[in-house]
Amino acid sequence: MNIKSISGVILIYFIITGCAAINMNHYQDGKTVGDGNFDAKVGIGTGLSFISDTVKVNQNNFEVKTSRGPSSVFLNLSVQGGATSNLDVGGEIFATLGSTGFKFFGKYALLDSTSKYGVALMPIIGFSFPWFEPDEDSYEYDSGEINFSVGSLILEFVMPMSYHPSEKIAFVVTPKAYFHHNFMYQSTGESVDLQRKGNASYFSPGISLGMKIHDVRFEGTLINLNGKVWMPYFGFTIRPDIFF
Repeated sequence: MNIKSISGVILIYFIITGCAAINMNHYQDGKTVGDGNFDAKVGIGTGLSFISDTVKVNQNNFEVKTSRGPSSVFLNLSVQGGATSNLDVGGEIFATLGSTGFKFFGKYALLDSTSKYGVALMPIIGFSFPWFEPDEDSYEYDSGEINFSVGSLILEFVMPMSYHPSEKIAFVVTPKAYFHHNFMYQSTGESVDLQRKGNASYFSPGISLGMKIHDVRFEGTLINLNGKVWMPYFGFTIRPDIFF
């Protein structure tokens, strides 16, 4: 597949994502950056989207629900700093053409920084929301139009475990747990009643394999959806100063 084909596939993914979408990769190893130090990463990867479905019952009542949609391609920027020798705090911004989101996290290292091994506990909280109202959730109402949107509360817990044969190389295994709660809301138009139909919350366990080579990090993540299907997500990040 040539560069033009790859860029076309990425553009299609961007266009079809009009609802809340979430980056499923984390690109972390089991060590912290150290007291007073700072780290930044930019990258691209795939993640999960949530699509909305709204049914008009009558003039004043709508049934709404959300479900998991297709994979989406993300651009992401993350930063973190060392609050202590074994505690980092940081955040991430991620976006597709139709959705954006943010996460905040703490990362606590359980092992000494001099060890060749790293294990860390990393709780995460965030939110994702669409940039615009998808056409399929627009309804004519009297002389105006009603639009609905879906936003997702993000609660995640990951435990990166890594082996560092050298300072510039690391191999990472990360058990993960995702909890996403979707909020369906009326964004424009006259006030109407919204009744949720179907699930609003989704729990998804997962695991990822990753590698750090100098300033580049690769990660592949498998997420269990509905207890039946394992869905893969991939991506990589680099430090911005690799360009300078």
